[in-house]
Amino acid sequence: MRIGMTFMDTMRSGFAANDFSAQHSMFADHVEWDWSGGVSGSGTRDDYYETLGVTWQPLVSSFLPSNLMVVTDTARGVIAVPHELVINIDGRGNAPACLFRGRNVFELHVDEAHQITRFSGLWDPNDVDMNHCIQEASKSDIVKTCTDAYLNFQSKGEYGIPLSEYWTEDAIFEPAFPVDGLVRQVGSNAILAQLRDIDQYPGLAGFAVDPYRFDRVGNRVYVSEHVSTDRAGTFDGIAVHTFNSDGECVHTTTYHDYKEPCI
Repeated sequence: MRIGMTFMDTMRSGFAANDFSAQHSMFADHVEWDWSGGVSGSGTRDDYYETLGVTWQPLVSSFLPSNLMVVTDTARGVIAVPHELVINIDGRGNAPACLFRGRNVFELHVDEAHQITRFSGLWDPNDVDMNHCIQEASKSDIVKTCTDAYLNFQSKGEYGIPLSEYWTEDAIFEPAFPVDGLVRQVGSNAILAQLRDIDQYPGLAGFAVDPYRFDRVGNRVYVSEHVSTDRAGTFDGIAVHTFNSDGECVHTTTYHDYKEPCI
């Protein structure tokens, strides 16, 4: 019973912290795994956690089991743990909270040293509500996409996502306070051309953006920025990036402190 309860406790803390290191010592050097949804394999302890790290771990930020029962076959070294649970399948904060209530059965096989040699999990992989949450959480991490776009601009195309892949063909770039060289543009080609030629305008010479905070609200990312030009110095700004369901930016609106030298 102790092994089953400890395993469930470390599942709860592991998903909460995005770190299962507290559970590692429970597993033998060689492990087999098999859970609903067609995920199975065998290998080292690290192989098991790598599998977890590309399946459920990046999806779930909260794992709250309840009504646990621990059934142990001491002769065969098999521990079954049926339970109910509530999990938040939100892509670890990269998607809106999506709470799913379900029922699982975990089965642990242990060796003579009481280390886990096999883990299996049973649930309904076709559950409509669960799969809806998974689909939403599996969409592109728009905060990372946005971060990579800023990195690409700052590094002059050396790092991050190419800006040609960031905006959709019909995207809109809309400064709240347009100035010569930074005005409303429609279409990714027009947006990129404006950014490429920005230094040609005296008020925007030396234009640089230093983002320091990215906040996601639904399908929008709000980026707090320090903006600077040669004439205006440094001032605060915020840009709102709106994304479609494919994780592509369709609209960017920029706001900044009003600075007369920019005009």
